Amino acid sequence: DIPENFRRNFIPHTGTGYLMHIVPRGYIFEKTSMERFATQTEAIDPGVISTEKLFLVMMDGTLADGRQAAILVLMVIAVLLVIHFRGPIGLLALAPLVVGAVSMLGLMYVFGMEYNYINLIAVPIILGIGIDDGVHALHRYHEDPGGGMERVGGSFRMVGKAILLTSITTMIGFGSVGFYEMRGMASFGQVLAMGVGTCFLATIFVLPPLLRIFHPDRREQA
Repeated sequence: DIPENFRRNFIPHTGTGYLMHIVPRGYIFEKTSMERFATQTEAIDPGVISTEKLFLVMMDGTLADGRQAAILVLMVIAVLLVIHFRGPIGLLALAPLVVGAVSMLGLMYVFGMEYNYINLIAVPIILGIGIDDGVHALHRYHEDPGGGMERVGGSFRMVGKAILLTSITTMIGFGSVGFYEMRGMASFGQVLAMGVGTCFLATIFVLPPLLRIFHPDRREQA
């Protein structure tokens, strides 16, 4: 009784069988939901195929490639920092980036945000943007003529307003994507906004103590 134009979409031209269209409960494009859906459908027929299974394979591949890319990017950034600052002190600019990125992952866990195919793209973007605050702060520290705590405090008083403003404007730009109706794109914007914010906070609270520890004033050393 089904009209022919509907039948041809679900029944093969030759042979037997038919195509079943399943609408899963809940939001399918989160890794946990995808894995649960794949397990349930494979329990019925191990040879089942679906767009969700394809996305699951793509997500696993993206995550594996993303880890390799992140390690490679961090190595390149580290080399550039050492060359630019003419010594290992340049590596201190990496500290806010690392702490900020780890804090971002922690916030994702706290808020119950899961990885999906879209917000995984946020990781390399954070690596490129999150390093900026540490580089600017370290530059200002080198230019400051003071010593000891005076030098650290003066440097961050001068550069702090600038990196605060750039971080806020960047968070607003990325955060606006967080209001999209498409949940994947929304999580992409939310993750980026959190990452920029945590990298800024790490620059303010983590980098100054590290400068005091690893680059003390000569008078203090004496």
